[in-house]
Amino acid sequence: MKKISILICSQKGGHKFPAESLASYLESRYPGKIEVAIVNLLDHIPLAYHCDKLTRWGDLKLRKLWKSGYANLHKGSSSFTQWYRKLTAIVLGNKDSQRRIKSVLDRPDLIISFQPEVNCIAGWLRKQFNVPIHTMVMDYSAHIGWTDKSIRQYYVSNEIVHNQLINYGVPKEKILITGAPPQKGFEEVTQNSIERQRQQLGIKKDWFTILIMSGFLGKMVDYFGIIQALLKIKKPIQLLVVSGKNRIVYERIKKKNWKHVYPYFNVPNIHTVMWAADLIISKPGGMVIADSLALGKPMILINPVGGSLQEIIFAQHIANQGVGIHLKDAAEVQGAVEDLLSHPDKIKRIAKKSYELGIKNRNATRSIAQDIEKTITI
Repeated sequence: MKKISILICSQKGGHKFPAESLASYLESRYPGKIEVAIVNLLDHIPLAYHCDKLTRWGDLKLRKLWKSGYANLHKGSSSFTQWYRKLTAIVLGNKDSQRRIKSVLDRPDLIISFQPEVNCIAGWLRKQFNVPIHTMVMDYSAHIGWTDKSIRQYYVSNEIVHNQLINYGVPKEKILITGAPPQKGFEEVTQNSIERQRQQLGIKKDWFTILIMSGFLGKMVDYFGIIQALLKIKKPIQLLVVSGKNRIVYERIKKKNWKHVYPYFNVPNIHTVMWAADLIISKPGGMVIADSLALGKPMILINPVGGSLQEIIFAQHIANQGVGIHLKDAAEVQGAVEDLLSHPDKIKRIAKKSYELGIKNRNATRSIAQDIEKTITI
């Protein structure tokens, strides 16, 4: 049996969920032939766990500094990149961290990284385990921190990332445009009609339905600003509000008892609510974009509360491709939605374009699996 180790280093869903999707597909496609283990290094390296908490705090509290750091990685600054890689190596590549990694990786035949931080120690992983290292770049715009000479194969979400990696010095033959894997469950839910899906959720089947979300942690959008803006609209709409793991926001929305506003907490299969929506409003995370395109949903992407310049860049790319609208903050939501409601043909065009652009995402796990099959000769 071939063993694959998928490495992540994050508490966020944007790395965890596509890793789970790929693992599930591989094991179902090759039963008894492949064993996939997802290893979150934060669960095994205490220093990395505390550093991750610090970076999430910095994302919210040191926005200018975080944006500046990403900007330097994005433009390929050699001095900043060296600093970034050295700092990451201190956390993940010190002797204690290496010992912990060796103890949890069980002689893999292939290592797949879903995280740029993991790629910073790709050279050590390659030398230690003597196996190929592949990486899935879930982002819709890459930075130089994703690159390393020890990586044999890059799977990327789109042509933009493909060209960026070439500009960072990655050989073209190492890059495969696969699309970004959506979360598990999107194929099953689309067997339902949207009307039936709404009936199963207990909401009106013929009202314009808007989903508001903010990723796995649920901390990067102004939920109340968005809801209050949308409630001013005089047309019949209903709001599905997914707060991720943010129970405080969930309880506060629930207590408001707004009419036609339906809060959800920690939804195990997000596609059950995504499929029911006509429009998705979210921070521009890589995972929500991958899922929305796979389902053919129009997006309104709002700048995140924190300093995530990369997500702002994602939103700009999505807007430029005609599959979404990019807004700076909640104050702009009412006007944008009223414009769409007044021009139903416009939202149909955006939805059609989204579905067309999402074809690679719908086939992403299959494309990656086929390449893996060639790599480890299943």
